[in-house]
Amino acid sequence: MSLALDPSRPEDAFAWVERWSLSVGRESVPLTVAGGRVLARELSCLKDIPAHASCACAGYALQAADTTGAGAYNPLPLLLEAEAGPIEHGRALRVADGDPLPAGADAVLLCEQATRFERSIEVTSTLAPGDGVLLPGMECRKDDELLQAHRRLRPQDLALLGMAGVKEVQVRPLARVRVTVAHRSAADVLIPMLTALIGRDGGSLLPLQGASQQTNMISALREPGADLILVAGGTGYEEDDNALQALQHCGEIDINGVCIHPGTGTVLGQVDTVPVALLPGSALACLCAYDLIAARLLRRLSGKQAPWPYRRRRMALTRKLASAIGRLEVARVAVDGDRAEPIATAEGRVLSTAVRADGFVLIPAQSEGYAQESLVDVHLYDEYD
Repeated sequence: MSLALDPSRPEDAFAWVERWSLSVGRESVPLTVAGGRVLARELSCLKDIPAHASCACAGYALQAADTTGAGAYNPLPLLLEAEAGPIEHGRALRVADGDPLPAGADAVLLCEQATRFERSIEVTSTLAPGDGVLLPGMECRKDDELLQAHRRLRPQDLALLGMAGVKEVQVRPLARVRVTVAHRSAADVLIPMLTALIGRDGGSLLPLQGASQQTNMISALREPGADLILVAGGTGYEEDDNALQALQHCGEIDINGVCIHPGTGTVLGQVDTVPVALLPGSALACLCAYDLIAARLLRRLSGKQAPWPYRRRRMALTRKLASAIGRLEVARVAVDGDRAEPIATAEGRVLSTAVRADGFVLIPAQSEGYAQESLVDVHLYDEYD
């Protein structure tokens, strides 16, 4: 078979990604390190949260009726209890956020809504029953769904799990990614970028490898233990471009080039049951090819729901955005408010266009681009899941 690139449609590359199975494994991790991980199974609430009425804020537990008519010009005095116990008419107790609501109390007054003296307070705000109180089950009811499976755990999710008494959660294992750089001269450029991208998309980076010789490249492709193999560079026609030949030697080439720009030299295949993506050696093309295809694959293997990480915003173009028909164009743009300013579309080698950009617009292969003032979806570099 010829090793000359024969680029496929982007849709064919995306369909190839969908062939690979979703992550089905699971592992238990402490709640303290579960942030950002993908939940492996649905969690149900085993008890009402809170189980009993509790104080939603720090302040004074009291009977709301004792505050009727209180204000800055009409402070009402209440005796301050020295010890915890049932709250009677005309009395209040100092409480902390999260404390059980004392018997007899039906509201909690904020500290700043009262003036404190040694054995009393003067109330300056009127409360209604339930103010400053979390009622039983207000956070979650017993047997209700707590969190859905496949959810990426956020900090607030971890706090809710802590309220539910959860110490460990079952999450999808991080997909193990082996990165090989075909040319040593590119390692200092591509490895830091790919390491950050892999971490963003839920991957666990295996020890890095260089493979300037074809025998080393074949060894790297055959080494066990990876769920995904990424090779940066070596898909061209120079004497030391050996990635394509190595993949052909020890595995299968499924897609020999993809009609994306930058990133046409992307090659997709497999070694045994492990997917392999050969990414271009140019930093900008490598970034774009990773974002469009490799990120989609890694997120699938890691159990993430969204195929791409970047959040999108609808914006108007400040000027025309042109593209060549027949390729999916990654057009970098700068953002000013709700408007997008094209930075570059035709040049696919200058990394600084992505550094200056706030995001990118995808121009479909069948389109010549967008006219000035067209509304487009901007994928934002700094806003991602």
